[in-house]
Amino acid sequence: LLVKIGLYAGIDAEPWSDETVLPDAPPGGSSVKATVKVDLFRGRDLPPWDADTGALDAYAKITLGGVTRTSTVKNDTRNPVWNETLTFSTALPRARDRRPEMVVQVWDRDEGVGESDDFVGNVLLRLNEDDGVCAKWHKIFYQEVGDIKCGEVMIAVTVVEEDGDADFDSDEEGGGDTDVSNVASPAPSSSADRDDEWRQKMSPKKDSKVGTVEVIALGCRSLKPVSSLQGLYRPFVSCRIE
Repeated sequence: LLVKIGLYAGIDAEPWSDETVLPDAPPGGSSVKATVKVDLFRGRDLPPWDADTGALDAYAKITLGGVTRTSTVKNDTRNPVWNETLTFSTALPRARDRRPEMVVQVWDRDEGVGESDDFVGNVLLRLNEDDGVCAKWHKIFYQEVGDIKCGEVMIAVTVVEEDGDADFDSDEEGGGDTDVSNVASPAPSSSADRDDEWRQKMSPKKDSKVGTVEVIALGCRSLKPVSSLQGLYRPFVSCRIE
């Protein structure tokens, strides 16, 4: 609901000359096709829930434009690690200040007969911010910001706008996500073909843009020494883009 509210200091204050005028819509249509990718990394110090251990069977529900995606359940922990990506295909207003908020809800799964899951807290993510793709800790709240003293969720949101107006079937209109990760490209017939294909992919395009690639190293596990005589010492991660 988009409204315009005026506050008048006294009876002599003159109202706006035209209270119905809104900013002009950007050219090329009022909405744009977009893919919204939500990287749900982890939670920490969630509010204690179980009467005996304080732990939760935590999962998240993420809602955008009437469509809800649900993460997996992480059992018996107040510090769940999801490392999952949930994707939405939707139409967004071109004007960033009119874009909706994304609602992230944290729940505790109850498996008992006749028991319902317990709501733990909210996070509201604004899609009008243009600060790049960056994982951030967001404090959860129950009804109002600040009413829960502990509990955070690490999330990164990526909005990819497509060319053209939003005249496609979005998720809320019955369309679904397209999982491009499972679509295989034709296999080259020889190593020379593979080299040509690689050069074509890596060659500069006229519509290419200078961007920033952010790599978030969340942790490591099961590291082994190079040899039995050498122990682990100050491991680090090195990245290179070719």
